[in-house]
Amino acid sequence: MQTRRRYSHSFFFAAVATFSLLLGSSVSLANEYDIMVVDQAGKSVPNAVVTFPDFKAKKDERTAVMDQVDQQFKPEVLAIQKTQSVDFPNSDNIRHHVYSFSRPNHFEIKLFSGSESKAVTFEHNGVAVLGCNIHDNMIGFIYISDGEILGVTDNNGKVSIELPKEAETSEQLMLKVWHSKLSPLSNEHIEAKVNGKEMKHTVTLPMTIEDKPENSESMPPESSGFKKKFGK
Repeated sequence: MQTRRRYSHSFFFAAVATFSLLLGSSVSLANEYDIMVVDQAGKSVPNAVVTFPDFKAKKDERTAVMDQVDQQFKPEVLAIQKTQSVDFPNSDNIRHHVYSFSRPNHFEIKLFSGSESKAVTFEHNGVAVLGCNIHDNMIGFIYISDGEILGVTDNNGKVSIELPKEAETSEQLMLKVWHSKLSPLSNEHIEAKVNGKEMKHTVTLPMTIEDKPENSESMPPESSGFKKKFGK
């Protein structure tokens, strides 16, 4: 009986030790890199997509969401993987008619409200520019990646991205940055090389972010809308 108890106790402590080792190894499998994107004046750049092309992300089977709130797309920029689906709920109390002329990712969701629309699957990497046939001031972007690890900067121009542990061994770690002001109709990037041993980096884009006028919400659609910007 005592032998069995000793065996049970030994097995228990061995299992705990194994679990601890596995837990410790899983914690060290990735490093978090903090990326700050600024313009030429040093001002933070929100809604910039930062990608690490040398590292592939796990396949994301979830349905992403591009909402419509106060006659605007929320978020303004949505980053997904190729073959991932996007749902387009309408949180406004009016109808919208969402479409994209971007090829080969063009689509159209005719007049709908609430959750009437069906999810759209994006089969090709690139950029889908979104508009609304009713509200021309609505402009949004869906960035479709080819599976690389990426993130989108917040309102402060910052994004934290986890990379595999081996990234820290690279003295020339490649990253790319996309922004709608630089490449609104395609996924052309600005490239930068950073030191993988350092966890914080700042990337400067060759552009200047202009502040929106205080009365931008009251500006007529023809002065700042989709048709004026893209001629569609």
